[in-house]
Amino acid sequence: DRTAATLAMIERDYFGDPEAGLAPYQTYLRQAQQARTRGDTKQEHQCYFRVLAMLRQAYPSNSSGVLDKDTRGVTGSREHDQKLENAITYLLRER
Repeated sequence: DRTAATLAMIERDYFGDPEAGLAPYQTYLRQAQQARTRGDTKQEHQCYFRVLAMLRQAYPSNSSGVLDKDTRGVTGSREHDQKLENAITYLLRER
């Protein structure tokens, strides 16, 4: 189903390697997965909301209201940030 596919995509594409060091968003994604496994929807959502806040703060507008195209964002690219934001938004709506 779509939920399982979304969770698998997040784990595959965004969890990172703990031995290489995790970015804060990766830690929150892992904590969200652990909370989901425990059935702790509140904690799961809190972790996802933290990641969403990071994603949305990563692209400040300049004085003309245009996004800074040099910003690497949270995950390393705007495209990957947007994909993660869409996935998290879906997961928050489906539960």
